[in-house]
Amino acid sequence: MINAIANESLAILVATTINCSGSSTPPHITINPYSDDIVYEYAYTSAQLGQKESDTISPYGVNVDTATGGLREDRPEISMEVHWKTMTFRNGSSCIWYDNIKVNIHLQPKIYIAKEFQYSPCKEAIMKHELKHVQVDRDVMNKYAKLIGKSVQTAVNGFDEKGPYKTYQLQGAQEKMANHVREAVMAYQQPLNEEMHRLQSKVDSLQEYQAVNPYCEKAMQSLQRYKR
Repeated sequence: MINAIANESLAILVATTINCSGSSTPPHITINPYSDDIVYEYAYTSAQLGQKESDTISPYGVNVDTATGGLREDRPEISMEVHWKTMTFRNGSSCIWYDNIKVNIHLQPKIYIAKEFQYSPCKEAIMKHELKHVQVDRDVMNKYAKLIGKSVQTAVNGFDEKGPYKTYQLQGAQEKMANHVREAVMAYQQPLNEEMHRLQSKVDSLQEYQAVNPYCEKAMQSLQRYKR
């Protein structure tokens, strides 16, 4: 999402040779990674959770039946705002520069624990495991916020199509500038998702499952009997 706002226009009374190469102040760039508080959901059965999409792979393999005692659900959402400042000359020509750029990276973590597993110490063991997933999301988000910030700064520094423009050309110039920032941001969308997936799969190691399962044997045995 790009919210484009032209926020300043200065009229120049004397017509001169127009030079749009520089601006009196550099643009303000803000990269804002933030996470909502975790939402906890306890209304689903293990079978229902097993039908929900997960971005990790069970270390037991596809041919082994394992109960889905818990699940973490989250995807980073990236949004942008691009603001400009313009300088308009007496002949109607304008220069345009980046004024303020804000990129938000938003996480909305949700943890599910199946109904059959909501007893101590099983519930606590599953919760501990799922919180590791949430922490991975937040760590990766913070890492890529820094990379995105550098990418945006480089893109802005290298953008030299600042005018002069006629009035009817300004909207197209704004769209081009906004897309330039968007490309700098979205270049990291896929690497972010891939690293998040890779690190989440490491959390779901065989050793981690073996550490949790002894606390949940009663639920596991009950589910296995139900499947027979």
